[in-house]
Amino acid sequence: TVNTPHWAEIDFPVPVTIASAHIYNGIDDGALLASFKVQYKSGASWLDVPGSSRSGNTSSEVNVIFSSAVTSDSFRLYSDADGNQRVKEIALFPPNLSTNGVEQGYPIGTDVELNLAKKRPATATAISSNNYPKLAVDGFVDSASKWQTTLVGSNALQVDLRISAKIGSAHLYSGDGAVPPIPNFVLQYWDGGAWQAIPGGAVSGNTNPAIIITFASPVSTSNVLLVFTNSSVSAVRELCIFPANGGVGYPLGEDVLTGPPPTLKWDDYNDAFYNVINRAANLPATVSGVTPSLGTTNLDAPSNQYQVLLNIGTDTYRLRNRVTGQCLAGAGLSTNAGAALVDLDYTAMPHQNWRLQPVDGTDFNLVNQWSGLFIDTQAGSTATGAALVQNTNSGATSQRWRLPYQTHYPKKGLAGYVGNWSEFKGNWAYNWGRETTASLPPEVVFNPMQWGNFNWDIGSPDGPVEQFLSEWHRHDQAVHYMGFNEPDQTNQSNIALDKAISLWPRLERMDMPVVGPAPANPLANWATNFWSQADQLGFDICAAPSHDYGNPSSGSSDGIFTRLQSIYNNYGRPVWLTEFSTVDWSTNNVGTWTEEDNYNWLAEFMWRAESVPWLRHYSLFLFTADTNNPTSTTPSDPVGQRSNAFETNGVTPTSFGELYFAWDCDANVRQDTAYFIHNRSDRKRLRNASSSSTPSVGTIRESTNSTQWVLRPSDVAGQYYITSLRDGRRLSCSNGVVNYVPAQTTGSAVRWNWVPYQYGWFYLENPAAPASTRRLKDTAGAFSMVTNSTASDQVRWRFVVPYAPVET
Repeated sequence: TVNTPHWAEIDFPVPVTIASAHIYNGIDDGALLASFKVQYKSGASWLDVPGSSRSGNTSSEVNVIFSSAVTSDSFRLYSDADGNQRVKEIALFPPNLSTNGVEQGYPIGTDVELNLAKKRPATATAISSNNYPKLAVDGFVDSASKWQTTLVGSNALQVDLRISAKIGSAHLYSGDGAVPPIPNFVLQYWDGGAWQAIPGGAVSGNTNPAIIITFASPVSTSNVLLVFTNSSVSAVRELCIFPANGGVGYPLGEDVLTGPPPTLKWDDYNDAFYNVINRAANLPATVSGVTPSLGTTNLDAPSNQYQVLLNIGTDTYRLRNRVTGQCLAGAGLSTNAGAALVDLDYTAMPHQNWRLQPVDGTDFNLVNQWSGLFIDTQAGSTATGAALVQNTNSGATSQRWRLPYQTHYPKKGLAGYVGNWSEFKGNWAYNWGRETTASLPPEVVFNPMQWGNFNWDIGSPDGPVEQFLSEWHRHDQAVHYMGFNEPDQTNQSNIALDKAISLWPRLERMDMPVVGPAPANPLANWATNFWSQADQLGFDICAAPSHDYGNPSSGSSDGIFTRLQSIYNNYGRPVWLTEFSTVDWSTNNVGTWTEEDNYNWLAEFMWRAESVPWLRHYSLFLFTADTNNPTSTTPSDPVGQRSNAFETNGVTPTSFGELYFAWDCDANVRQDTAYFIHNRSDRKRLRNASSSSTPSVGTIRESTNSTQWVLRPSDVAGQYYITSLRDGRRLSCSNGVVNYVPAQTTGSAVRWNWVPYQYGWFYLENPAAPASTRRLKDTAGAFSMVTNSTASDQVRWRFVVPYAPVET
């Protein structure tokens, strides 16, 4: 604003040494920052950086080389000039000494994006094989990254710059091996109504594979078109469009990398957990406090597990510990061999990034991006507790690591209700928007969503999407950018297919794992056409989301898994089920299924989901009961048109909601854990309701200690006492009769085990009983023991985690 003084402060997580700065200022190549200086913080005081002051500035790009390097954790650009001041970018650089020891700084354009076409939406008249138009603006100049034509004759490549910018020059890298450079071409710009030739943008007789096109005068536009007529196949390895900078232009090589783009994919490791195992010690890396070291042989221990998260668009990873939520890092910005590693909150500093350098088909060296040093154990130790250090490459096996898969990221999420993560036990969440005000712990990931075609650019109510880039890239977590919500529905984001395709590169430009659009009808025309075109254009989409509001099929989850399997088969991506529940969309408000059907269906779905590798995430849509869909009198009554997670007050969970919220994503039955013991046929819970020795049943709405049980180890390995949390009595069977006996009773009659059937249903058996009376059966609330060959739903049971377990 006009108020003075003006300053913009940059705070680093560790002290850094800075020797030069680049200041990009003004609007296009005007409205410049007339005077300024760089300052650094020393204690509580701000001091001027020697040699950084400028006055009478006439350039939009200023390279400031300091008289001497300065070390601090806070720097700022300071100006006391009058009027509004505008700064597009501030870049601060470490020392870069010449051979004679003089600071030489870095060329303008280092480590910033000056190329306005980079990773912008690109379309073309023709595409050869997988040489997509997007590869002509990906920032890499290489034969493995090019747009190539199939059409001989008139061709065009169009680049959408997103917003209007004043442009002054371009670079064209064309041809490839046997394919000659494009000899004759014209660059055009869109004036809002028609395509016009850019002054000085026509080239003829070109034979150079890399050429600078400096415009005779700058133009303002949001779209650029490369037009040419060819007599043979043509190729564009990269087209760069640059802002006007007073007619100076930029040298070849600006804001591109020579060589192929990284071939690493997010789904190589996705957001799962791995052990990082040292080859010499055969022990995993772990963290105790903030100190990384060699752990124990217990590979299931969460502290011995890491996420291997790709920094998309680069060849580096961050290694995130499951317990601390922090990332393995070099010793600050030290380049000293032997310095101990640390565990830190991720800030996207280079000492927190690692390259996986293959040693053979199994092992890697883990190389620090900043220091170039390898992860090693201190003095090559193979002992548990040995510290991890950075070291020069010695070829020792203590510097070799392998990354065996351990387990997937917990799949259960929250669609909305983000702030209730603790109460509802969500492991990830979204709210159909880009931000959340909820304070989430490291183990819960909030995923932003681009709900529809709005709020992309400067001037939108929430500002440009790019404002979130730095924040999202500083997350330790595996944050995904979620695509459009039900674009195939007029009452939702309602985006035409061709518009969705043209917008999609904007999501990819954020360099995050991108989840595809979530259509209401994932196997209908809109979705199938989107995925077909996305594949033809080479879009990088890590998952195919789906919504599902189906029939619970009398408690079976087969229907929903059949539909999800079709999505996976058709689109070839892992599936995210971002909204689901049971709904009857008819208008009669009378469902054909019961609350108990919904309950069995959801319980079976969640258990099955844990063992389906291509189903990565799911989140229940949390309906609330209303006057058109009252809660039924009993769970066995037919319900209205949907399953509800909350009662009418919108706060109290229904039994259906309690089931979802309580689910801990653990498909194993554990001892010393409170459970409901739920029958598949009767849809009731085993109950110890009174001093009677006879078991009874409770409905799915009964959650007191009379319906909660714990499995305690018996005196025989692999057999357990089924113990009531009401009074400690144990379930017993004797001569085929089922009853309760006192808490300390032992012997074969009170020993049980559970035999898997499928999808989390088990047979409860007394191993010592005769085969004819071995399995527990519930016939409409009457309990008996039947033969171990009985296989009806009456003898199938599920262990359900209570929403509010009583004390064990």
